[in-house]
Amino acid sequence: MEYDSPWKTILDHLLYHCLQMINPDLFDDIDWTVDPIFLDKELNQIAPKHKVGNRFVDKLFQIRMKTGEIKWVLLHIEVQVSYDSGFPERMFVYNYRIYDKYQQRVISMAILGDSDDAWRPDSFSYGGYGSTMGLNYNVVKLIDYEEEDLAQNENPFAIVILAHLNALKNAGDNESRQVIRARAKKNLLRMALTRNYSRDQIRQLTLFIDWVMNVPEDLDNQLKEELHNEVGEKKMQYITGWERRAMKKGKLEGMREGERKGKLEGKREGKLEGKREGKREGKREGKREGIREGMRKGERKGKLEGKQDLFLHLVHRKFGTVPDWASSRAREADVKQIDQWSELLFTDKPLEEIMKPRR
Repeated sequence: MEYDSPWKTILDHLLYHCLQMINPDLFDDIDWTVDPIFLDKELNQIAPKHKVGNRFVDKLFQIRMKTGEIKWVLLHIEVQVSYDSGFPERMFVYNYRIYDKYQQRVISMAILGDSDDAWRPDSFSYGGYGSTMGLNYNVVKLIDYEEEDLAQNENPFAIVILAHLNALKNAGDNESRQVIRARAKKNLLRMALTRNYSRDQIRQLTLFIDWVMNVPEDLDNQLKEELHNEVGEKKMQYITGWERRAMKKGKLEGMREGERKGKLEGKREGKLEGKREGKREGKREGKREGIREGMRKGERKGKLEGKQDLFLHLVHRKFGTVPDWASSRAREADVKQIDQWSELLFTDKPLEEIMKPRR
């Protein structure tokens, strides 16, 4: 399961609520009339490149304090590792690299999302003979939160933590785990849909829940039907996920179209046979071959259309809208190009840069 992408996205949208929960002292001293500035470009200059599917997430952002002072904050989330001997050193390295390159004194915080209660690294240091170098940093352990308290907390980030804890607690592919996870997923989705959150907050929460609490499609369809009956059509419009369904729909429609064309081609081929018996046999064989060929063509077409639908769906999820030029360009792209663009969606590049024509 890939955890880093949903965490990156949710922090972009719920940073205010995240800091309110994990560091209330810092939260109270921030001037929230000035929006934080995410420093992804600056972070990329000092951090190693990571592949999709990493076990940690880094966010560097600039805030303005009520005193007028500008500060930089490094927020590091270790999402699924139970023990990493290099973690404290990595916190130290990021901190001093930022200071060395930008001359900024960084507030470093870490969110640990693992289940190992004993693993709580909060410092790194080295030295000797009177010389000491090191870093102490703030640590928040997600398993320290009580699920009952989180369920009563109106802060939308409480639902984020609840989803992560439920995914952690109910991980596994056996049937009983999947059923428990589906039930918990339904409860969290209902919570997100029925509270007085903004449209964007509801959309981001439902996407996060759907991503980290993955369940088989049959259970997914069942819980969505139950949710629809409980919260109504108006609320369900916020749930825009379920890419697998879009891909499957595109494939099936393509196969049906291919089968219809294959039957027609088979009939025409059969009529070209000279002899009566050969004509009948050829027609049957032609129909069979035409159906097979048509299904192959239809499946390829369906796969491409499914990938195009999925890509445009993810563009809408990330950017809130799909410009006409982006839709047209996606419909003209092949599978390889769509796959390349889809990978770039997990970066911080703007849509124009992601879909820039390649020579």
